[in-house]
Parts: sequence; C-alpha cells; structure tokens
Amino acid sequence: MNLKYNGFYKHDYLTRLDLVLGRINNAENSKVIIDGNYDSKFKNIIENYLTNYQLPEGIATNLVVNDREYMVPMVTEEPSVIAACSNGSKLLSDNGGISATVISNLVDGQIILKSKTPETVEQYVTENQANLVKVANLSHPSIKNYARGALSVATRRLDGQYMSLDVTVDAGEAMGANIVNSMLEAVKSYLQDELANVEVLMAILTNDSHHALVKVKGKTSLNQLSTRSMSGKIVGQKISEASYIAKIDAVRATTHNKGIMNGIDAAAIALGNDWRALESAVHSFAVKDGRYQGLTDWQIDDEYLVGEMTIPIPIGFIGGATRVLPLAKINQEIAQVSDSEQEMMLIASVGLAQNLAALKALVTEGIQRGHMGLAVKSAVIANGATPDEVEKVVKMLAKTGQHDSETIKKVINNFRKESNKHG
Repeated sequence: MNLKYNGFYKHDYLTRLDLVLGRINNAENSKVIIDGNYDSKFKNIIENYLTNYQLPEGIATNLVVNDREYMVPMVTEEPSVIAACSNGSKLLSDNGGISATVISNLVDGQIILKSKTPETVEQYVTENQANLVKVANLSHPSIKNYARGALSVATRRLDGQYMSLDVTVDAGEAMGANIVNSMLEAVKSYLQDELANVEVLMAILTNDSHHALVKVKGKTSLNQLSTRSMSGKIVGQKISEASYIAKIDAVRATTHNKGIMNGIDAAAIALGNDWRALESAVHSFAVKDGRYQGLTDWQIDDEYLVGEMTIPIPIGFIGGATRVLPLAKINQEIAQVSDSEQEMMLIASVGLAQNLAALKALVTEGIQRGHMGLAVKSAVIANGATPDEVEKVVKMLAKTGQHDSETIKKVINNFRKESNKHG
C-alpha cells in the first residue's frame, strides 16, 4: 500500500499543518483554534507536534490525609469527578480523615532470558547477585547521591525455557523508568558475556509496580450517610455490600475500579505523572490473586463505615513532565506535596474518597442524577451557549425534562429572543 503520509515527520511544521488542515471541512476556523493552542516549546517534546489539547483543571477540597488538609488539583473532562471527590473527602474528614502509609516505593525491571538449563542461570544469579547489583549501579553512578539504587536481582521461571531476571531499584524521587532501563541494559550486556547458551530476549522496566504500594484507610459515621429516604445505617450496609459484589464479580469490579481511577488519574495528570503507568499497575494488582477484584473494602464497624485500600501508585516527584509542563510544578505547590511518598499517599487517598462518593450515589439516588447535572451543562456549551448563558439555559431545560441537542438549541434560541426583547 502506498502510504500517503509516510515521512510526515520530515516536513517542517507549516507543511505538516497544511496537510492536516487539508483533511478538515472548516479549515479556516480549525486553524484559528490550532494556532491559539500552539506552543513552540512543545515541538521537541513529542513527534509531529501539532498543538496543545486542553483539558479542564479543577480543585478538589476537603481531603484530609494524616491529619493534614489538602487542595487537590485534578485534570479531567468527566463531569462530577471533582465534586464526588470533594464530597467523599468531606465524609471521611473527621477522625483525622484518611490515614495513609507508603508500604514500599521501589521500581522494578526485568530481563527476559531463554535457556535450556534454567537451573544453571538460577545458580549463577544466586552466587553472583552482589556483583549483578554492582553492575547495575555502575551504569548510573550518580544514583547513590540521592537514592539506594539497585537493591536485588532474582530469577523467576516463566515456563520450561523462559525466565525473568527481576531487578528491584530504589530510584528516590524519580519515577525511575530511564534509570531502571539503563541498569537493565548494563546487566543484560554483562550476562551475554558471562553466560553461554543463554539468549537474552529483552530488558525493560515493568509497570507491575507491586513494590510501589500505598495503604489508605478512612471511616465515616453512619449518621453522615443518611438521606431523606434512607437511614445512614442502611446506606452504610448497602455500600458494604456493593464493595463485596466488586470482590466476587469481575464485571462489577471493572467499573468499581474505573471509578477509583477517575480520581487517581485526574490527580496524577495534574501533578505531571504517567497516568497510563498507574492504570496498568492498578489493574495488574487487581488480578494478583488470580481473578479481577475490586480494590476497596468497606465494612460497618459499630457506628462507622470503614474503608480500606492497598494500591500501587508508581509516580515520580521530580523529572519527567514536571520539568517541561509548568502547571505540573504549580500544581505540586497547590497540593503542597514535598516528596514522592507524600504525593503517593495523596493520590491514593483521592481514590478512596472517590470510591466512597461513587458507591454512596449508586446505592441511594443512583449515579445518573449526579452525573446529569454537570453533563447537561456540557451539552449546553456544546450546543452553542456562551458561559454567561449556561446557568439560565440549564434552568429553562429543567422545565422541559429533555436534554437532547434539538431541545437544547431551541431553548438557547428562545432564551436569546427573550433577552433581546428586554435588552
């Protein structure tokens, strides 16, 4: 097949832009938007840079972690996420709020080996572990100035001939991907020289992240959970049952965990972290016992609903996006996090608060009511309402009971006609 855009990267920016605009019906208006979001400093950050794609950032409030109140910057396009996080945080704000502990903050990598005599490799690694750790650290000699560096090397058999050489690293305040990959390449080269009849297939950081764990726990009084039609005790019992269903049903667990990640991803993006690595780590962890499960556990204890969650939070406090995205650094200051472990605890706590709010909505009024309030605003904006018109148009729509595009446009037009009459 003759690829029309092969070699796209070889063109200068204006030529690439023209090629892109050639695919768009309303190219003139589109160019205005693309130009308005263009920032030249990003042209060397990603390939074939076009423009910046903006997402809304807001602030979640009421989150108390280890007796300290936080403001949490969150980047998300999904209505109700920030409101839910704030509401869940408020429910958990008494009694010191959420207690959080970093169980471990390490990074892992693996070298995949192929050998007909895996027991020989296992024996070699056992006898030479200290030297392999030394080889890893020598590939990044400055690491000892700010972290412990490579800590251990261990083997795992994958089948009869394939095995993984697992390297665990303390990368300090960095996320550690580049550090670990450099170490793995060094060990890989060393093994190729040292071990005969062993084929090294690849060496790469793993996003499994079972050594970057945070445990969070919080409770809310049952009285705080009551609604107009349901006692707090009943609401608490239903939330507990909902978390149990997520433990026994993978179908429910998928959406249960997605709700947790609504908050975690939004905070991670705002703070300049790789949300895709977080997603991968979390979903891998959710299936660690052989089947996919919900990550939280909510139980009634006396007059309280108590929630717990252990979750991998592989993030970095320095380097990466924090160096090139100005808002990432500003957001760290807004959140007032001072190191990677504090940031890990904050992000995990957001997930617990998000989950509580989602489950409470599910077992009481249903999730749609909360979603719809903000979703209608988005639909009104999408159909042409100006920022000053949104609230009034939403109120008029509420009287119709309909939120389809045709109705919204009619309401906007009627609102403008009435406004012009009285203008």
